Amino acid sequence: GRTVGLEALVRWQHPTRGLLFPDTFIPLAERTGLINPLTTAVVVSALEQGVRFRQAALPLGMSVNLSARNLHEPGFAPKLLALVESVDFPLSDLTLEVTETAIMTDPVRAKAVLTELAEAGIHLSMDDFGIGQSSLSYLKELPISKIKIDKSFVMGLEEPRNLAVVRSAIDLARNMDLQVTAEGIETEAACDMLRGLGCQIG
Repeated sequence: GRTVGLEALVRWQHPTRGLLFPDTFIPLAERTGLINPLTTAVVVSALEQGVRFRQAALPLGMSVNLSARNLHEPGFAPKLLALVESVDFPLSDLTLEVTETAIMTDPVRAKAVLTELAEAGIHLSMDDFGIGQSSLSYLKELPISKIKIDKSFVMGLEEPRNLAVVRSAIDLARNMDLQVTAEGIETEAACDMLRGLGCQIG
């Protein structure tokens, strides 16, 4: 019943095309390598906003998405950590979200980068949990502390199979001492059901 954190979602206020959503420009940014400076800019902007919230007595956590290209850029982790430390925002309240797809591109490299970030005190979340192919092995191998159940299961919670997936994911998270967030809660009934299943955040 209270707000505990926010997720920073990038938008581009284009001078002639108006407000552009990520699916319009993120693929291009990934193809051209601009995704790395874009990610660092979003992280800094989000954390600076987080500092302003704290000054207004709103100590909220902040989540930012990582791209596969971020995990493959040489020196990405130390560069990101230096930027984060230049902003007066607690590392322990920052969560970086990564999808299985991003990890699968180069699991060894991804593990090295994510471990460096986790050891600095940043939380890591497996985004879109349940739609990839190797969720369990990555949860076991990587320093993940949170999972986000994909909205495709949550928005269809009245279907027995979706409910079974969500219940299993919540039980798995509890048994692995992971925090769990359900994405795509659109009704009070779904919220109540998730609470009853033991989901911590929506």
